[in-house]
Amino acid sequence: MPNAPTKRNEQSRRSASLKERLATLNREAERFILADVQKGLALASEALALSRALRDAEAEARSLFNLGYAMLRANNYADAQTHVAEAFKLFAQLSDMNGQREALHCLGSICVMRCDFPAAKQFYAEALSLSKTLNDKRAEARAMTNLGAVSEKEGNLTQALRDMFSALTLMREVKDKLAEATTLRNIGAIYAKLSDFPTALSYFYQSLALREELGDEQGVAVCQRSIGMMYDRLVNHEKTLEAYQKCLAIFRRISDRYDEAHTLYHIGTTFIDTVRLDEALAVFKESLEICNAYQIQDIKGMTLIEMGKAYFELKQNSRASTCLREGLKCLRRVGDDFNIAQALGYLADLYARQNKTESAIEALEEAISKGERIQAKALVATLHQKLAETQSRQGDCAKALEHFKRFHELDKEIYNEESDKRLKALQMQFEVERKEKENEALRQELGIKEKALRTITRFLIEEAETRTELKMRLMGIKEQMAQGAYRAIEKRLSAMERDLGSEKTWEAFEREFREAHPEFMTYLSRRFPTLSPVEMKVCAMLKLGHSTKEISRLLYISASTALEHRSNIRKKLNLSSKENLTAFMARL
Repeated sequence: MPNAPTKRNEQSRRSASLKERLATLNREAERFILADVQKGLALASEALALSRALRDAEAEARSLFNLGYAMLRANNYADAQTHVAEAFKLFAQLSDMNGQREALHCLGSICVMRCDFPAAKQFYAEALSLSKTLNDKRAEARAMTNLGAVSEKEGNLTQALRDMFSALTLMREVKDKLAEATTLRNIGAIYAKLSDFPTALSYFYQSLALREELGDEQGVAVCQRSIGMMYDRLVNHEKTLEAYQKCLAIFRRISDRYDEAHTLYHIGTTFIDTVRLDEALAVFKESLEICNAYQIQDIKGMTLIEMGKAYFELKQNSRASTCLREGLKCLRRVGDDFNIAQALGYLADLYARQNKTESAIEALEEAISKGERIQAKALVATLHQKLAETQSRQGDCAKALEHFKRFHELDKEIYNEESDKRLKALQMQFEVERKEKENEALRQELGIKEKALRTITRFLIEEAETRTELKMRLMGIKEQMAQGAYRAIEKRLSAMERDLGSEKTWEAFEREFREAHPEFMTYLSRRFPTLSPVEMKVCAMLKLGHSTKEISRLLYISASTALEHRSNIRKKLNLSSKENLTAFMARL
């Protein structure tokens, strides 16, 4: 029996140690998932096993989510969806709405990678609904951004811009500069799809400026890569490579191996465009080493395809064939239909050079099928043109004519759709600029009113100080004067007391305040009905940023009473001690 307490203490210490270990594993998993996905997977798996052994439901939900997210980064979409869906159920059982929201966002991202856009929209819409329930504008903006990203992938660029600009407004409202930077880059990407590269560049540079201001190295690198891609489209190879080299240096410094491999891939494609094939191959081999070391299948597949193109240009057919086939295997594992279709097109070119016409036709037919499934019209049009030329060389004129017709139909459709998209995008941009000008005019008008209100408030405070000082002087004289004069002065003091206790000063302030902020007092009384009339006045003064001393003077109360009112207001608003009351009022 004497040993029982000791054993219980040991068990308690061991349990606490294991829980601390579990928390560390989850934190480390979250840290490594972006930089080293394989290490992140291992840590998340260990955390999941330990959380189940300890029967810690909260930690299990977090571990499942981390494991699913790591699998998403590793392109294992099926298992990722299973784990995140299980995490969502656990978060729901725990009534953890924030956890549910994060899981919904992750499920949406998985569906996007699997090109299941309707399901992705559903998940993001549910995340948006939860964010509104939680009155979390930052999360609401994030959901709007993701919905816009899905619309972009579906080709509905007008809706995508609408969602992105709505998100941008929310982010600026809550002053979330990091999210604002991300959305600016997303808007730039949409304009890039509309082939409006100068506008796209302007948004990328705005995003870059915010990232640099925030000291966000990874964000700076991602923006530099986007800028490089725009200069590539503008055929300015010097600036393209300059931007890519800048972002490559950052990715190496922060040990982001995935984005390092991705950037090397882009540098290699630029070398191919400038016919620097040996340099391109050297860079691609460097990218492949990283992909093999960290099992990055999608970038590996794309890199092998580009290597195949380089070897094709160098007329090294055997090496070209090996790279294209290996690249196709990687892309098929990932399920990247767009790049699979492109790769099949390149393989068909190789078959045509080798006079393997049937193999070329077979590859092109599969490529067209893949392209049509994901509605990649521009790619499908090019593939139809290639197939028509191949069948023409084979002597099958009827089929060649059929594919030439389809190529011209698609080419016309693409032209009309692109024109329509550009027109709608211009209309959207006009609407956004008009609203921004209106908002700026309102801000200026409000600024003028607030400036006038502050001037009036200062005058009223000074007037109150003068009256108080005069009262004190008269009281001093009262004590020194003869009884006969005393009654006359006492009468004047009583009148002053009535003036000081009256509402005249406050009425003057309130009249100007309501003109500058017409909805504030009504909103405050409805949302916090327990606030007293004096507390409402204090809130109005706080809205303008006045100090406790200034509030006490305008309301003719002591500083200690003003502090007591502030304390009561904080309690009635249910604010923690860490939250700034003045800042809270400024946001209302």
